[in-house]
Amino acid sequence: MISFIVTTKDDQDNLTLTLKQLARFTDIEHEVIVVDDFSTSPVFVPEGVTLLTNTVWVGQAVARNQGAAVAKGDTLIFLDGHIYVTQDAIKLLLAAPEDSIRGCPTPLIYDNKIFEALCNNELDVASVKCDDIVYGWTLTAEPAAIPILVRKAEAVYDVPYVPCCCMTITKKLFDELGGFDSGMIKYGSGSDSEIAMRCWSYGYSVKLVADAPCYHYTAPRIPHSVDPLVNPRIDINCRDGAFYNAMRSMHIHFPDALCKNVVKAMKKDFPNSWSKVPPVFPPVGLLTRKNEIDAKRVITKEALLARMTTP
Repeated sequence: MISFIVTTKDDQDNLTLTLKQLARFTDIEHEVIVVDDFSTSPVFVPEGVTLLTNTVWVGQAVARNQGAAVAKGDTLIFLDGHIYVTQDAIKLLLAAPEDSIRGCPTPLIYDNKIFEALCNNELDVASVKCDDIVYGWTLTAEPAAIPILVRKAEAVYDVPYVPCCCMTITKKLFDELGGFDSGMIKYGSGSDSEIAMRCWSYGYSVKLVADAPCYHYTAPRIPHSVDPLVNPRIDINCRDGAFYNAMRSMHIHFPDALCKNVVKAMKKDFPNSWSKVPPVFPPVGLLTRKNEIDAKRVITKEALLARMTTP
């Protein structure tokens, strides 16, 4: 069985549309779990959908782990609450190598009416033309997230990491990796790249299934989710928590000498962003986690850096 795990926060209308199209997946045995991460208004889901409701804002990484903890499926598919994906695309994801994290190309939809029509089955997906399609993601050494905008010829191939808007992983591999990093905070990005770094570090891979698109409705940013202290080096979305999450991942996974140089530069060039990081950084718990992951690595940090920064 497949467990679809959908995380949401203050996005009821788009969540309803996403769940509507999942309900049409009649060829795949599945369950749907929605994790509401402290929305300001009550979240409603159809009968048969499991709803978990947080009474505090725990952040996307913890919310996804909460969904995985109650999932009954042997394969987990993590979804955003504002995506359109076909049943055929899901079948292609399931057919890809199981010893990997698997993801989709992401055509970006900026028009809510088009997204609504797709989810309501009023528009043929073949007629939707998207100028912006992301074929996985790569990092810079700082580390900033960079979209890959060119598809390779193969149907399934390695990429540094894939986004959590439609990420597929077996429950067995998810548990072996230890789930998402529960130390990631708030609405900031980073949980998808960090779990990919552990996947590569432990000897597994991350695959893009190029013929399985997941259409992502990209709305104007929600004001409370955006960090007003814009730091373009670190996070193209400037989401609250993104700076800390990037520094956390870097300290765990990248070579120590590189981390020291980046931290020094960031403190100098972006003092406002750095002021949001805890005064004692890296915290004690992070050093413990770093040592635990280092003990399981089968590739060097230098090799991982090369993998994550090469499209």
